[in-house]
Amino acid sequence: MVEKVVDFGVNKFKSTMSDFDDNLKSLERSVKQLSDKAFDGKTEVENQKGFGKKKRKREVGSWFDEVIKIKEELCALKEEVTRGEKNGGALEKMNGRAGELLEQSKHFGTLVHDMYESEECLLLAPQVHEETSKQNLEVIWMWLHGENVSSIDIYGMGGVGKTTLAKHIHNRLVNEIRYQVRWVTVSQGFSIKSLQNDLAKIVNLDLSDEVDEHRRAAKLNRAFKERKNIVVILDDVWDRLCLEKLGDPLGVEGCRLILTTRSCEVCQKMGCNRLLEVEKFNIYDAWELFRQSLGCENVLSLDVEPVAKSMTGRCQGLPLELITLAGSMRGVTDIREWRNASKEFPDELQYSYDCLRDTNMQKCFLYCALYPEDRKIDRDELIGRFIMEGLVKGNIRLEEFNQGHTILNKLVEVCLLEATNPIGELVKMHDLLREMALRITNVKPMYMVRAGIGSPVLEEQDWSFDLDKVSFLISEIKGIPEDMASNCPTLSTLLLSNCSLRRIPGPFFQYMNNLQILDLSSNPELKNLPSCISDLGSLRALLLPGCNKIRFIPPLGKLKNLRVLDLSGTLIEELPQGMGSLVKLKFLDIGELYL
Repeated sequence: MVEKVVDFGVNKFKSTMSDFDDNLKSLERSVKQLSDKAFDGKTEVENQKGFGKKKRKREVGSWFDEVIKIKEELCALKEEVTRGEKNGGALEKMNGRAGELLEQSKHFGTLVHDMYESEECLLLAPQVHEETSKQNLEVIWMWLHGENVSSIDIYGMGGVGKTTLAKHIHNRLVNEIRYQVRWVTVSQGFSIKSLQNDLAKIVNLDLSDEVDEHRRAAKLNRAFKERKNIVVILDDVWDRLCLEKLGDPLGVEGCRLILTTRSCEVCQKMGCNRLLEVEKFNIYDAWELFRQSLGCENVLSLDVEPVAKSMTGRCQGLPLELITLAGSMRGVTDIREWRNASKEFPDELQYSYDCLRDTNMQKCFLYCALYPEDRKIDRDELIGRFIMEGLVKGNIRLEEFNQGHTILNKLVEVCLLEATNPIGELVKMHDLLREMALRITNVKPMYMVRAGIGSPVLEEQDWSFDLDKVSFLISEIKGIPEDMASNCPTLSTLLLSNCSLRRIPGPFFQYMNNLQILDLSSNPELKNLPSCISDLGSLRALLLPGCNKIRFIPPLGKLKNLRVLDLSGTLIEELPQGMGSLVKLKFLDIGELYL
């Protein structure tokens, strides 16, 4: 957590006119302290807003406005002094206000709070045409409107359509005035605290100042009791959840729970009232879904149709595989190409990946697996990473972003990525496709992905000689062993963003001679960088935004390949030594450099 208010103290005002000059200097010091505090506060607000739906507290915004106002008044007062006018009364009043503002800043606590939406949005979901899916929808709808049903579990194997079914239920409930409905994705590696935060948003509860797990649960329970007709949908549950730690929603009258999970055992452990197994499609429904996903413009010829039906049969009735296969074959009419596809079709999902042909596009798809499971990824952020990795190229940044959007559009078109909102600002990788991507990258050189699930301390035994990319994005990494210096000569990308790092030991980067992308952004407790960063001659991007306690950057003169340097949100007082040697630097962000 970024440092909050620093108690600079308030200089006592000397009221006599003979001490006017001393009092003016006292006011200047107080205003400088306020200005520093405002800068730190704005940096923290921007960083916290980057973690999700956060907004600045109203009282903090008013305080920022007052600081700007007193700075302007000080300038006006100093101009009067240059004209020989010394207004002691105004000076005394301003010094008193400066003291009040400094005192007020000590009691803010957190500077932001969660921003809650007044209405739940409809979720994007494929249309349901298959008879079995329609029947499943009606069964769940009947249970929700019946009595004595507080929990429903939708279970079945991965890719069978559980989430799609739950999305349609969600959208129906949104359109019914009698229900308040909220969607929460759980996934592997979840923490009770993060799940409590997600549930708190449902009932407009701010838990940011509450640390104790049991008190948080009690506050959740009290908030649930104040609401009526709440339906909470927990998607992708992998293990039994302790509902008592989540505010015991089932112990509240009028609150209902819908779960989706791959395991029937999870349903039984949680004591769900009703269980619905989503089964694989029969041959008829599978073929219908494939044809619809292929698009009405693809009218299959008599010789192509038997080949297409054969390939559809090998998808084993799994909607995800049928949709992904259809995406890869959309627009193909040549029987020879269909026959070739059928021959090269051992793994339905990987076939769609192989069909990309373009090596760079394949690499962009695999790169998405570096994010945590079920993570909604901002397109511009992702394309920015593609640019740093050299996966998209152009003469100017606009050309690079256009190429990146083209790649993402193609991946969405062939169903290897999902667009998660109508205007397509975010994309997401289905967990089955992510598992496939991680299998593909489990060869030399390898990915090591602990995104969202990393342990508090890095374990040296996990690091192998042949690593290419390592991701601990949005993990709880707090420490690195003091003597850790992993021998990773092929490692090109290291993502340690949005962790809780406090210190990086000196030898950590010693043998990472090929490191090209180093992302340490949003580690607000990190104070220093090891000097060996100066020797990473292959480095193309160094990202430190949101590292609010870093005041010094080691010399960068040896980093001749550096193209991206982001120091925004740090507290550096001067540019790093050697900046003049960075002849390939294309992007530099220093935010509001403190001078």
